[in-house]
Amino acid sequence: LVLKNPLMPGSGPLTGNDERMIYLAKQGLGAIVTKTIAPNAADVGRPCIAGGRDILFNSESWSEYPADTWIESYIPNLKKVADTPVIASIGYDDDDLKMMLPRMESLVDGYEYIPRYVGKDFDEVGRIVSVLRGLTKKPVWIKMNASISNPLGFAKACRDNGADGITAVTSFGPNMVIDIEKRRPLIG
Repeated sequence: LVLKNPLMPGSGPLTGNDERMIYLAKQGLGAIVTKTIAPNAADVGRPCIAGGRDILFNSESWSEYPADTWIESYIPNLKKVADTPVIASIGYDDDDLKMMLPRMESLVDGYEYIPRYVGKDFDEVGRIVSVLRGLTKKPVWIKMNASISNPLGFAKACRDNGADGITAVTSFGPNMVIDIEKRRPLIG
């Protein structure tokens, strides 16, 4: 995969729909990384982002739109107006991958996979990376959880099972932002 430059957004609210991705592609980014796509939409509490002078918190888990919307609308709409490579951030288990990848393969240039539900079990991480590698020959990056106590062990399990690289890192947490005046959380 050859990029015009190494600048690309992390998967998240900035790439949460086709309008946002198109805007970013027109800014000259080297690639677009989608918000994390899963077969079913996430139930995202609102508000889901809080910020201030020194902080920015996002409480979203994955896209609030299902994979069908991404595959049938958002990614094709982006591809119609921009030649920027698209890296699909995807999750979460074998069945999800087997359902989504065959439908995405002609639309995207690579994948970022988040092993959200495998915890710190590197054998399970390796197994699912192997499943993913068996579904595509395109570049695959595995996103590391910030709480992984052995990042080298994680990276080795990923490399040994076919990953091309590591994305570091997904969310830090758990965290909370409290409005002390109203005595309640700022995010859903």
